Amino acid sequence: MERSIKKTKILSFFEGGFYNGFFIITQGFISTGLALAFNANELIISFFGVLPAISQIVQLLSPYFLKKTGSRKKAILTAASISRYTTFLIPVALAIGFRNQYLFVIYMCFFSFFTSIVGNIWLSLMKDIVTESSGKYFGLRNIFLTVINILFTLLYSFILDSFSGVTGFIIVSAIASVSATLSAIILNYHYYPPKEIKIARNIFSSSFKNPVFKKYLNFSIFWNFAIAFAGPFFSYHLIVNLKMSYTFLGTLNVLTGLISMFFYWIWGMLSDKIGNRPVAEFGTLTAALIPLIYLFVNVNPVPLLFLDSLTTAVAWSAVNLSLFTIMMEIFDREKTEEYFSVLSFSNGVSAIIGALAGGLLASYLKHINLNFLGTGFNGVQFLFLGAFLLRLFAFTKLRKVQSKKVESVPTFFLNTAIVTWKRIAWRPREYSSVYSSLIQPKVIDKDEKNVI
Repeated sequence: MERSIKKTKILSFFEGGFYNGFFIITQGFISTGLALAFNANELIISFFGVLPAISQIVQLLSPYFLKKTGSRKKAILTAASISRYTTFLIPVALAIGFRNQYLFVIYMCFFSFFTSIVGNIWLSLMKDIVTESSGKYFGLRNIFLTVINILFTLLYSFILDSFSGVTGFIIVSAIASVSATLSAIILNYHYYPPKEIKIARNIFSSSFKNPVFKKYLNFSIFWNFAIAFAGPFFSYHLIVNLKMSYTFLGTLNVLTGLISMFFYWIWGMLSDKIGNRPVAEFGTLTAALIPLIYLFVNVNPVPLLFLDSLTTAVAWSAVNLSLFTIMMEIFDREKTEEYFSVLSFSNGVSAIIGALAGGLLASYLKHINLNFLGTGFNGVQFLFLGAFLLRLFAFTKLRKVQSKKVESVPTFFLNTAIVTWKRIAWRPREYSSVYSSLIQPKVIDKDEKNVI
């Protein structure tokens, strides 16, 4: 069994890497470009940009899907096959000129819903596979996935700038579909520890009996609303308003990925040392500041975009790692599927409301152009100010979650700096006796013949 668990830990790296080869085209500037290739309007772009979060609604059915299939292996392989083997419909639709935004969204919902079911049950599986040093393991896994994301981002950006129009998106989506298929195949070779399937009649009432989970759910609902509110319009502003190239945006993503690799390693070790919650608090607070940067991304945006890459890497590496490990910490092992289903459903509902609110506002704000002190502002940028305030409010909810916390991240680094400084300051005193013996002459008593 130990050998099978070790094998699964390794395979999990590669499965995640191939899955991300497709997932990338549903996020960021590539997803915005793909949506535009299907003639999507602002509301559809807003919906499409947060579709992975919205699709979590279907995870409410995951426990029942698991019970129906009878085992975690059958459930994961069935859902993964349905969602990932059908991804080739996207390049085929583009190739034959079938560019209807609504049918495209319907298919993406179909893909995302079954992918969400895979994610729910996969979380339960990994909770049994990774039983210790979870922060370190998932930190290393995220580093590996970041490397893969960088390679795919470079490849996709080069293709999109080399092949104009729809052709570039046909090639990119075809490569992504092959990658998604490989990830589904790898899942077949995972080890699935046997587990008795027990599903409560009412998973909401069962989950709400855990007060820690209720507080985490409260935070997560507001956090997902805040992310969905303006999330898709960061890339929209850069592509539509500022006319920036895919290659440059890809370069920024690569820079973010490289910095994230380092911080995934840092946060992975730190979360095991001081707890997941302080890392999550630091990450969410820092992520709340990112929309303020885009509020001023107008003329000569390059310096601010590099600042955004650095801030995004620091913040989201902490958020992605710590929020996941907090869930694994507070979920009861025997109720993992139920907890995650309730959490995902609630996150999906809040993401839908946030995306609709942001999309509707953007459809009106895009026509507004202001000039302040010689600098032009587009109305869409006002969404970023709202996103800042919403994320800040969600941060206050996270601080109420009862999870392991030894000390905050700033306190940890401050204490480390103080200890390091003290060691440097005391080092000359530690060696003062040795130093004195080296520079002082030896005095010999003629009578006693003793060295003084």
